[in-house]
This record gives sequence, C-alpha cells and structure tokens, in this order.
Amino acid sequence: MLNRSGRREIFLQAPHQYYDLRTGRLVARLQAEGDMMAAFWNTAQRHVAAGCDLVHVDHTYLHAFTRAFQQARPQGLIVQIHGFAADKRDTLAGRTADMIISDGTREPSPEAKAFAHCLSEHTRWQVRLFPHDVHELGATTNTVAADLRQQGNSRFIHWELSAQARRELVGSAVRRGDVLACLQHVQGEKPR
Repeated sequence: MLNRSGRREIFLQAPHQYYDLRTGRLVARLQAEGDMMAAFWNTAQRHVAAGCDLVHVDHTYLHAFTRAFQQARPQGLIVQIHGFAADKRDTLAGRTADMIISDGTREPSPEAKAFAHCLSEHTRWQVRLFPHDVHELGATTNTVAADLRQQGNSRFIHWELSAQARRELVGSAVRRGDVLACLQHVQGEKPR
C-alpha cells in the first residue's frame, strides 16, 4: 500500500543488526530501493547488558516506534528481519531452510502466509512457514509481535534468514528485487 507521497507503508526492522550479521545493511538497502516508510536498526549489542534485546523485553523505544507507526498507518506492514545459523537448528526442516517466516503465533496471518508463498514460488530459496513447515524460530516470545496483537494489529512478519541468504540478499539487487516484489504482493500492490 502506498501513501500519498508514494512511499510504501512498510516498516522494516533489524533489531539485532550486530548479532544477526548483515541484517542492518539489508534493511538499509531494502528501505532505499523499495522506498519504505520507516526503518529501524538497534544501536547496541543484544547481549551487552540485561534489557538490550529489544524483542525480548517490554517497553523499549522499538515498541514505542512500532506502536506509533501502527497508529499512523493501521494498514501498514511491519517486517522484522533476523538471522539464524542453519547448523544450530534442532530439526532437518530448520537446518535445510534458507528462510523461516512467522508472525509470532501458531496460526500464521494472511500476510505471513502470502509472503512465504510468494518467496517459495518466485525464488530458489527454501522457505519454511512456522509452524506448518518448521517448528522453530517462530517468534513466539517476540514482545513486539505480542504488543502489536494486544493493539489489535496482526500485520507483522518475522523473517529469519540463513547466513547464505543474508549474504545473497545484501550482495544482489536482483534478489532484493524479488523480495520487494513479494512485499508489494503482501501489501496488495501491483509492481511498479
């Protein structure tokens, strides 16, 4: 969905940019190339002190920014980007995934389903939808997702990327274009 300025009503988040390598750069590139309305990067390592993991504690500036975006753009989409190490996954589905999509619940939203389906159909990546295809990394303890649900908003996508997928996306405008097309699809837009 575009607003009057022509910007997409999408808020990209990289809450662990130092720990989940390349997620900050990926958000910056997607934000610029896709003309997203808002973007967020954390400013401290998530493990530096208690309370620094912005998606596992309550009442952070990320929560406030997310809530303000949601109130200003109720039809907007919040996409939180994370990274995972495939070799540390507990299941074969997790170890062989390039991407795991969820919304923080055990019944994925239409937006999460549409994003996972689009990426599966239009890219070569192995995309898993939590909990249907994989039973880990479902964002079920993500406090931003929980806060949005309490506010009555389910337009949240939690997007986990393997190290290889992050490298490819940061390094390839074509691959980012595939992602941007899928985000447009989720928003109900026709590609520009």
